[in-house]
Amino acid sequence: MSHYALRIQVCRRDGIQPFNILFIFCLALSLFFSFYLLSPAAEAGTGDKPSQPGIASFYANNGFSPIWTTQNGPTARAVQLVSFFRKTYQDGLFPPEYYSPLIDRLWLLRTPESLARLDILLTQALARYLRDITTGRLGHQHSLQKIKIWPPEPADITPLLERAVKAKDLLQFLNNQQPRHTEYHLLKEALSHYRAIGKQLPWPTIPLGQLIEPGSHDRRIPLIVKRLQAEYTIPSCSQNTTRYTHELKNVIIDFQRRFQLEPDGRIGNSTISALNIPPEKLLEQLIINLERWRWLPQTFTGKTIMVNIAGFQLIALQNEQEKLKMPVVVGHVFSKTPVFSDTLRYLVINPYWTLPESIVEHIIPAEQQNDPHYLSKNKIKIYDGWKEPAREISPESIDWATIGKKIRRYRFRQEPGPQNALGQLKFMFPNQHDVYLHGTTEHSLFNRHLRAYSHGCIRLSDPQELAVFLLKDNKMTWDYNKISSEIASGKRQGVFLDRPADVYLSYRTVSVDSHTKKVFFYRDIYGRDSSLKKRFFRSRPVISP
Repeated sequence: MSHYALRIQVCRRDGIQPFNILFIFCLALSLFFSFYLLSPAAEAGTGDKPSQPGIASFYANNGFSPIWTTQNGPTARAVQLVSFFRKTYQDGLFPPEYYSPLIDRLWLLRTPESLARLDILLTQALARYLRDITTGRLGHQHSLQKIKIWPPEPADITPLLERAVKAKDLLQFLNNQQPRHTEYHLLKEALSHYRAIGKQLPWPTIPLGQLIEPGSHDRRIPLIVKRLQAEYTIPSCSQNTTRYTHELKNVIIDFQRRFQLEPDGRIGNSTISALNIPPEKLLEQLIINLERWRWLPQTFTGKTIMVNIAGFQLIALQNEQEKLKMPVVVGHVFSKTPVFSDTLRYLVINPYWTLPESIVEHIIPAEQQNDPHYLSKNKIKIYDGWKEPAREISPESIDWATIGKKIRRYRFRQEPGPQNALGQLKFMFPNQHDVYLHGTTEHSLFNRHLRAYSHGCIRLSDPQELAVFLLKDNKMTWDYNKISSEIASGKRQGVFLDRPADVYLSYRTVSVDSHTKKVFFYRDIYGRDSSLKKRFFRSRPVISP
């Protein structure tokens, strides 16, 4: 006898009403054939379905009792659930993936089979939403450029599903599953704002042309004013002049800062091109960056270091509260900084720098031939091998003109000091990429608005302030003066953190300033947005919810 037939016999024995027996039979039968049923995802054309065995187990654990329906139709909680699904566009998700046309068709039917199928579809939709909001809509796709390392494997969603079904306040429970980071919710506000902008008349396309200097006249000024009025408060009378006024210059400078352009107030073709980005593209950028936040833990605890590679910025958090912000330099497009997370355990004062093979092979021979004292001037020593103990050798023992790739057998190490390329502080979170945070001798780079110049590591504009933040809670006192004194000593030493900090090297092309609420759109320096957009949207609309 099958499990389902046995269950029906038990129901009859226990005096369960005939309708409920029939409902259980239809539910069991629907679950048995649920692989062939249309799920909300299938209705939406995503080609992805929640785990059918997981849904079947969920109902089995609940005695095959209906969750969202009675013989009279959908329950009040089912109405709440559907209403919630309709608003998932606010998170940059797609309501049809949860609330499908099939649910609509079954909603008014009252046969046991229809009610059973509706019940299953609502549970499937809830399971999908919980997965999407907690690990990301694309969090289960490992082909995503191999850049997403910290999200866990899609866990069994059943325990979360059980909690949702048992929650006294279903809507509150569902809202609590969203990321709790301040910026996630600021991005949601920005998404709503730009959707409203997108529903207005399309802003004009501004022709490219000659550079427009402040104080000059240009026939494109009225079009520029009209475009900026979608985001800024500018008097309408400004459209009646072709003069580039001082007031408009201030707006342009702010716009340039927000779009990662040189904030000089001069309107060149780079600024015109940014002004011409249609709202649909800005919305897409906002939505995929909401997705990136869903790949992260729901909340940060303790000390957390967040590096936004695309934004060239580091933010230090203490229990989600911003404590420190600084500009950084990241990897060049040919030596990209990887996206991953790890634990920062110690820092090194007055570190050595072991030169990468690429620099040793392609730069050192030419420099040494041009200046035989190049290595000694920069306090770079040569060792005959990569393992310790290795013998130090003289630069004169190498034929720099013919050494070629054989130079890789040698290890080149720069001694600590103000000339060291790593600066005087290095922050270590040992990882397979050999990437870390460090100071620099090239401070002029921080004055540039685009800062992708490193070989993959993160160069800090103010490493000493970061050291103070990280060591603040150590038992031994490490204030700014103490760190300065140890740097001045020239002595190399490692300092372990009593409480290690989490480090996230992320790639986000939109951010919102938590103080001013201004939205910043960054360039896709590594070309990762385009790949993510193709997977995420698949011709879905972004303006209409």
